[in-house]
Amino acid sequence: MSSLQGEFATLLTAPAKILIVDDDLINIRMLDGILHDHYDIMVAVNGEQALKRALLVQPDLILLDIGLGDLSGYDVFKYLAANEITRDIPVMFVTAHASEEEEQQGLALGAVDYVTKPYRPAIVQARIKNHIELKRQRDLLTLLTAQDSLTGLANKHGFDLFLEQAWHTAIRYQEAIAVISASIDDFKQYNDQYGHIVGNKSIKKKSSRCVS
Repeated sequence: MSSLQGEFATLLTAPAKILIVDDDLINIRMLDGILHDHYDIMVAVNGEQALKRALLVQPDLILLDIGLGDLSGYDVFKYLAANEITRDIPVMFVTAHASEEEEQQGLALGAVDYVTKPYRPAIVQARIKNHIELKRQRDLLTLLTAQDSLTGLANKHGFDLFLEQAWHTAIRYQEAIAVISASIDDFKQYNDQYGHIVGNKSIKKKSSRCVS
């Protein structure tokens, strides 16, 4: 199975990952109780921990409390938005003191929604479900545009996406990356002699060996 096929399977079958960021364990337990039956829940209790875990696991959604001890939720959001790895992760702010100005500030930064305390389980579940579905639709579209229709392997766009991620990972962990280029010799003559249908079958067969 190719890496893209594996990502398709994960998107379609694996539970979405949600990162809860809050310095109040009672609030964390309440949200976990509402969500754990449907999602893979991870927790961070301060801004610094949230940034590290967001980079490591790249969750599908972040529930970010505004009033953290070390960094404000707004500051954490700005750091997430500035990082190429985490900038596309949707963020819902969590607050106990919702006001029109506060909501406007969060939405202006780029947050997708707000959750207010005390929690209303049915409303929380519905809003989160909507944003998870939107995120997965975007991810599926990204994968589809990154896949070669004939072989199922990554196309040029898919290669660029993977290379960007690998590059940032190599920088973060001070590792090397390598790229191997391969081609099929005299393939144009093969196509001219046997036709494009046979040539396409040959490409599919050879590409399947590359990922087997």
